Amino acid sequence: EGEDRVEGEESTIEEWAGEGAGGSLEVGWGIGDIVWRMSQRWTRSHVVGLDVSQRSLRLAEALFGESRISFCEGPLVRGRLSGSFDLIVLMDVYEHIGVENRRELHEAIKELKNEQTRIVLAFPTPRHLAWLKIHQPDRIQPIDDDITIETMAVLAHDTGTDVLCYKEVGVW
Repeated sequence: EGEDRVEGEESTIEEWAGEGAGGSLEVGWGIGDIVWRMSQRWTRSHVVGLDVSQRSLRLAEALFGESRISFCEGPLVRGRLSGSFDLIVLMDVYEHIGVENRRELHEAIKELKNEQTRIVLAFPTPRHLAWLKIHQPDRIQPIDDDITIETMAVLAHDTGTDVLCYKEVGVW
């Protein structure tokens, strides 16, 4: 609780998520706090967290393991998960997916969405990444791409969805 960036992301999820009753998925959950928050917000829904890190899996299960939450290890690719989700969340993860791997991710999202699905993303602005490259290059990850409205248009096209909102919010 209390970090402006995380609080802003949670507010964005709440604003755009809809009811989330058909289940929620967070890709790249980190320690699992957003997954847990979603389970508290949508108490009749099952929440799934998917991350590529075995360490994150163990930590998230220890911190937030409960019957309505499932944590899974691996990348989001077609066939990894079954069913559909009303809410798919990617918080500070999309910018770390290489351009060459995005179509595979988009295909998996398209497979998991339904008529009501909302996809909510948060990522650093290109302006913030440019600042980091100059002032704090040690905070840049091996893949830390600029995400723009054009990038979101490709995601929307590939997944059969629409961009409902794209806005820059200063939290740093």
